[in-house]
This record gives sequence, C-alpha cells and structure tokens, in this order.
Amino acid sequence: MSRKTNPTKLGLFVVAGFLAFMTTLVVFGAQSLRKETLTFKTYFNESVQGLEVGSPVKYRGVSIGTVAAADIAPDRRHIEVTMQLNFADVARLKLTDGTPSLTAKAKVPPDLRTQLASQGITGVKFVQMDFFDVKSNPAEQLPFPVGENTIPSAVSTLKGLEDSIVGAVNRIPELIDGVLGIMLRVNHILEDFDSKKVPDAAKDTFKHVDEVLASLDGTLKDLRRSNVIGKASVTVTDLDKAVNKMSTLLDRIDGDKGLVASAQKTSEAFGDLGRNATGTTRELEATLREVREAAESIRALTDELERDPDMLIKGHAKKGKPKP
Repeated sequence: MSRKTNPTKLGLFVVAGFLAFMTTLVVFGAQSLRKETLTFKTYFNESVQGLEVGSPVKYRGVSIGTVAAADIAPDRRHIEVTMQLNFADVARLKLTDGTPSLTAKAKVPPDLRTQLASQGITGVKFVQMDFFDVKSNPAEQLPFPVGENTIPSAVSTLKGLEDSIVGAVNRIPELIDGVLGIMLRVNHILEDFDSKKVPDAAKDTFKHVDEVLASLDGTLKDLRRSNVIGKASVTVTDLDKAVNKMSTLLDRIDGDKGLVASAQKTSEAFGDLGRNATGTTRELEATLREVREAAESIRALTDELERDPDMLIKGHAKKGKPKP
C-alpha cells in the first residue's frame, strides 16, 4: 500500500526552488547593472527596420555594447541611434581621452564608422562598427549640431545595392530613348546610302581595283617571259668587269712604277742637272738613262694605244699571242 504525499513538504519544496531561481536572477541582474558603459550616438540615413532596443553593437563580430534607443533625428531624415558601449571595449578602441569614465571626454577616430547589418535572413539587424577608408567613406555633414560622442555612419551593403538597383531602373527609359535614337540614325544613314547609290559606286570601285590587279599581274608575267631581270643582272656584271679593268689601268698609270712616276723622276733629274751643271759624268749618265727609260715608257704606251685604241676603257689584253 503506497504512502500518501505530504502537501506541506511539497509546498515547501516548490517555494524553496522559486526562491533559489529569484536569487540567481537577482545576482546576475545586479552584475549586469554594475557593468559600466559609456553612451555614444550615430545617425543613419536609411531605414532601421529590424533594429530594436537591446540589439547588439559589434566590432568585427565581437559584442561591445547594446542599442539603448532609436529615435527620429532633428532633420526628420536621419535616425538617431543611442548605443551603450562597455568601458573595457571603449578603452581598447581608444574612444576617450585617457582612462574611460563617466566624465571622460569622447575621442572618436576619424576613420571609425558604424553600419547596419542583418543577422542571416531573419531580418533582425544590429549595429556593426569598423574602420573604413576616409576617401571612399567620408563623414557625412549633418544639418544639425552633434556632440563629440557621435560616431559617423557608413551606408549599409543592402542600402548600397538598393540604390544601385533603383538608379538602374530609373535609367531604363533614358536607355530606351538612346537605343531608339541610334536606330533612327542608322536607318537615316542607310536611306542616305541608297539615295546616293553608294553601294553601286563601291561595286564599281572594287571592279576597278580588280582590273588594276589583273593588269599588274600581266605585267609581271611579261617581265618574267622576257627575262628582263636576268638581262639586268648580266648588264650589272659587265659593268662591274669594265670598272675593274679601268681600275687596273689607272693603277698602271698612277703606281710607283707607272708613267706618272717615271715622268716625275725625269723632271726631277732635269732639275738636278740644271742645278748641278758641274756634276760628275756618272750623274750625267744616270740622268740620261732615266730620260731614256721615260722615253721608252711613253713609246710603249703610244704603241699600245695604236694597237688597241680602247685600251683606256677595256684595259690591257691578257698576255699571250698578239691579236691578228
């Protein structure tokens, strides 16, 4: 036979459990209340739908505070969001002059920005904080006064995408008008071509070019048949031989033992004879011998010119039997 449950003991057990739960709640609440925070503000020029009081404020994914309030800004265009940031995180980010305290003066870095972000696809938003390039994300000039604890905001990714899509959609009529204008111009150009018979003129031009090419091809064939190129090569060869012969003849006339040298020696000999009229007989004989050699050279040149008048052009004939 089972024992009956004692209602008194059961009641005392439920009351003791409730008291333990409330004590734990009060302890954790007191610790949360004792957590020191500093207030910062930011302004968004876009909808903050999904951002609620108590939403986290994160720096690169790390929670550093919560959203304390969201309200309409004085210009009725921006949304003012108040954030409570933890002392320790404020110190790490150096958002104050000196040690963070309730009376510390805020010091916001010029490249620090806030931005709205979404948690997954739920639509719940939070405020993320990061450092941005000042040139591509300059601080917005607000039309109302703000405090030193204001952190400038950057446009959210979703807002930028939305603005791009809206801008593209708004430009569709303009693009359509531009395409229609281009089509009309092309149609006008084609009509102008037809009216001026440009295709026929182009056809005649191509026909004339084809005739010129055919004539040029025939000329080249005639040159190959008449062997003009071969004849030109032979002519150049003959001319080269004539030049070589002329060079040989000039060497004979102008060399150390040529006609000019002999004549010069003779002239010098006569000069020495005139200056040294009292010279010895041996000197006189040498002079006469040189005169004789010069006369023989002149006579030899005269004989060769009589036998071959074209010698100055063709050069000396090869040694061998004399020509009949």
